[in-house]
Amino acid sequence: MSRINALLGEKELILKEVHHRVKNDLNVINSLLSIEAEIFQDPAVAAAFQDTGLRVQSMMVLYDKLYMNADYDKLSVTEYFPSLIDEIISNFPNRSIVKTKKGLMILL
Repeated sequence: MSRINALLGEKELILKEVHHRVKNDLNVINSLLSIEAEIFQDPAVAAAFQDTGLRVQSMMVLYDKLYMNADYDKLSVTEYFPSLIDEIISNFPNRSIVKTKKGLMILL
């Protein structure tokens, strides 16, 4: 039994390390995109880098929300999706054309 507990503890440690590395990698990507957006003089190019950075931020939100819930098999969709959708929409510059209704996205 102690061997099983040791293996479970090791699994948890590995999952935490993977989570930490994924978060760091996403932060590095986001930072590099932000730096690139500041370098370019062309507003369209800078906007493209900023938009991509916002998409990476949305991925970070999704990843964090999934990781925060340890009971994946008991995840409540009605509680999970509305707040997730709101957080993702808030990261996009064109958020004014997106409205939600009962957790569903509607493009205007």
